[in-house]
Amino acid sequence: ALEQFLIQSYGYSEHDAKVKVMQDFDEVKEDFETKENE
Repeated sequence: ALEQFLIQSYGYSEHDAKVKVMQDFDEVKEDFETKENE
């Protein structure tokens, strides 16, 4: 779900999204939750 969020929101490729989630999981999760609650 977080990978899809990055792909759709920021235009990440699938590979880049996976790497980003692995490296910055908490940051991505926080961003995802913030955007979902807007």
